[in-house]
Amino acid sequence: MRAIFLGSALAIALSGAAQAQSPTEQYIPIGQTPAENIMKGELVASAQVQSASGPTAFTMTTGGAERTYIVGPRTRIYVDRSEQGVTNLLGSLSDLRSGREVEAFVPDLASRVATWVKVRQ
Repeated sequence: MRAIFLGSALAIALSGAAQAQSPTEQYIPIGQTPAENIMKGELVASAQVQSASGPTAFTMTTGGAERTYIVGPRTRIYVDRSEQGVTNLLGSLSDLRSGREVEAFVPDLASRVATWVKVRQ
């Protein structure tokens, strides 16, 4: 009984994060994701590997400040093409180029690892 209660409590606690990580996130335009810890701004620098063994990172301006976030091995990159009226695509690091509008879901601001990144084409 206790295990069922704890499992249910954990599922409820994680439900907000699960919504932001859903497979349908690819189809939601920039600015319309209903979740917390969504960072929206403009890419300042293209994505780049910080060192040979280090993570890949991108820098964006959000809230009037430059912030750098990490692209981890499970981070999904989406190309938002909703303004052109066509389907969004899965993207790659090469899509994270300076000057583009970007939105990222960063559930843990201390680690700075993005779960997903959307970039406007």
